[in-house]
Amino acid sequence: KSQDTKKEFNKHFNKVKIECCKKTRHGTLLIQLESPEVAAEIVDKWKPSFFSVDEGNNNKTRATLLQNKNLRGRIQDVDPDLSDEDMKESIENQYNWTGITVRRFVDRAKRKRPTVLVTFNKKEQPAQALKDGFFLGYSHYTVDIFKPKINITQCYNCYGFDHTAVWCPKKRKVCPVCSQDHPVEECIIMNNNSIEQFKCTNCKVNRNHAATDISCPVYTAKLNYVKQLRQNDL
Repeated sequence: KSQDTKKEFNKHFNKVKIECCKKTRHGTLLIQLESPEVAAEIVDKWKPSFFSVDEGNNNKTRATLLQNKNLRGRIQDVDPDLSDEDMKESIENQYNWTGITVRRFVDRAKRKRPTVLVTFNKKEQPAQALKDGFFLGYSHYTVDIFKPKINITQCYNCYGFDHTAVWCPKKRKVCPVCSQDHPVEECIIMNNNSIEQFKCTNCKVNRNHAATDISCPVYTAKLNYVKQLRQNDL
C-alpha cells in the first residue's frame, strides 16, 4: 500500500517528502520525490538492505534515477518478427554505438506490440536517430522522442490522490461532493444540484467544489508539478 511504502521509506530517510509512489506490474517501485537533487541524494545513500524482506543476501534492493526522457526514442509500426536482440545489433552496427537498450512494448497478455523503445546512453545519439532513423530488417524506420504519459492517480473510494481504490486505507466510501461517508449516488446535495454546498474532501479552504473537479487547487498543484517535471526533462 502507498501509506506502508511511505512509512517504510521514512524509516531510512526521515522528513523526505514523497509526492507519489507506485508499484509496477513487474515489481518495481517508482517513487516521485520533491526535487531531482533530493532523488540523487537518496540514490547515493541507498543501501541494499532497504525494503528487503530477507536479512540474508538473497533479496538485495537498489535505487536508480529514471532515465532522462529525452534519451529515449520510439519506433512505430515495427515488424513483429524482429527480436529485441536483432534490433539492438542492427542499430549499434549502423551507427557504431554500444550500450543502448532496445525493448518492444507488449500488452497485458504478453503479445508483441508494433512499438519499440530505444534507450540511448549518449547525448548526441537522439539527434542522430531523429535525423537519419534506423534500418531494421529490410525496412527503414523513423524515430521520435518517447514522451511517456504521466497520470495523476485519484482513488475512487476516498477521492484522495496517489493511490487507487484497491489500496485505499479507508474502509468506507467517501462522497466526492459533500465529503461524507456515503456513495455519491446517495448524496442529497448532489441530487439537489446544490453547488454552493459542495465540499471537496482534499481541500482545507475554498472547498466549494467536488473532489473530482479539475479546478481543485490540490489537483491543479499536482498537475503543475507534473508539467514542471516535463520541462526539466525528468
